[in-house]
Amino acid sequence: MALGYPKYYAVNDRLVTLIVLADGGVDALVFDFVTGRLVPDRSYFERVSDVGIGKDVDSLSEVQFRERLVQLRTELSRQRCNSPLRWESSGDGEFPYRADLGGHLLVIRVNDFPDEPLYTLFIDGHPVDDLEDWPLLWTKPA
Repeated sequence: MALGYPKYYAVNDRLVTLIVLADGGVDALVFDFVTGRLVPDRSYFERVSDVGIGKDVDSLSEVQFRERLVQLRTELSRQRCNSPLRWESSGDGEFPYRADLGGHLLVIRVNDFPDEPLYTLFIDGHPVDDLEDWPLLWTKPA
């Protein structure tokens, strides 16, 4: 890619990547610790500039970045499944349960089991986890 992009960083424990957009501009995508997604956040440009490297900013290779991303998402999934969460009925047969987590909408989809995992967890409309069982600390509506 042009100008040495993409670039990969860890800012404290948060992963950041700088990417080139279709229009030639550059954007910063930052790891979201609730959803596990990489979301745009241009406030990180200054933090990852050459001047900022070394001040709680580490430059990463693509392999290091991707390995750390998998680790963070796996840990986030484990934490979600081991945290109490009260679900409510949505009235939708395919997406029967919903919950709020810090202002983020969580929705459960029932899949075509056994050909697919039993459930898929969506956060803000994006699939984030496939679940074979209902987590013990999650409460379904009565």
